[in-house]
Amino acid sequence: MEVWNWYMEKVMPTVQEVIKDRTIDGKHFVLVEENGTRLKLIDTTSIIFDLNMEAQSCSCGLWQISGIPCAHACKGIQLSMGNVEEYVDNMMSVQNFCSMYALGMMPFPEKHDWKWDACNKLLPPMIESVNTVSMKGSNESASSIPRQCIENNSDSATNNP
Repeated sequence: MEVWNWYMEKVMPTVQEVIKDRTIDGKHFVLVEENGTRLKLIDTTSIIFDLNMEAQSCSCGLWQISGIPCAHACKGIQLSMGNVEEYVDNMMSVQNFCSMYALGMMPFPEKHDWKWDACNKLLPPMIESVNTVSMKGSNESASSIPRQCIENNSDSATNNP
């Protein structure tokens, strides 16, 4: 996946990373029982996890809290030949992200649409008093030279609209 193509995916890149990690963690679970959309998985310490694929819930509670399938659910979804991204809550979708932040992602206007007034002078930042240390160790004020340069150049720099 390229950096700028994330908007073409179903879920956000951070969610994809979480799914990847949880899928790796889910490799340790073994299916014990299957009853339609309900599954029971067991881990290496003999703890049983109940999954309800239709309700998108797991007895560990992580899937319900985060909206992203837990490691047990990732294993169950893979066993049922499903796509884990299809089981992620819609609040984590790229479509939801784009609709939420669409106003903040508006493109800048073209340069010819910029409006410049006499009061909109673009000036360089003001340089505070800068002290330089000479070879002998005495402090000399160097702020007067840069400030003069700024004052002389600022008028010529802002005359272009």
